[in-house]
Formats: sequence, structure tokens, C-alpha cells
Amino acid sequence: MEMHSQRGWMRTAFVVAGTLLVASPAMAQSAAELRELIENHLRYTRSTVARRVLDNWEAVLGKFVKVIPVDYKRALKRMNREAAFESEAEAVEV
Repeated sequence: MEMHSQRGWMRTAFVVAGTLLVASPAMAQSAAELRELIENHLRYTRSTVARRVLDNWEAVLGKFVKVIPVDYKRALKRMNREAAFESEAEAVEV
């Protein structure tokens, strides 16, 4: 399956895309990291586009799309499950 974006088509069999609306701690962290990248870009380049994005941050944040390869997302979920299992095992030992 393919999904249309402003830049063209994405093969959704290989990636998961989602907006950076701050609905979860993970997305809030991603939004904060993105903002920091744009702030650094502005600092180093004096980009007028970066300035406009930062000046209108709340309005433009939902226009950004986070794209994650499906295999990478699956690996992150597995690592989170394993970490949670280890935390539970440690709590039982105490």
C-alpha cells in the first residue's frame, strides 16, 4: 500500500507515519527534539523559514510527519517489553 504526502508517495509496507501532535510522552519528546533541531538550524544558518516555523510552532507542529521503518518500530516495542519484564522481575526480587 502507498500513502501520498506533500513530497510524493511512501510505501506504507515499509514505514509507519504519524503526525507529531503531542498525544503521548514519546511524541512530546519527538516534538521537543524536532524543535531543538530547528532552533540549531536557525542559529547556524539564520534561516527565515526556521524563524517562521518557530514563531508559529503550535500551528505548524501538526504538519510534521514522523516516519519510522516498520522493522525499527517492531524492535523498539520488543525492547520496551523486555525492559518492562526485567523491571517486573527486579521488583519481585526485592
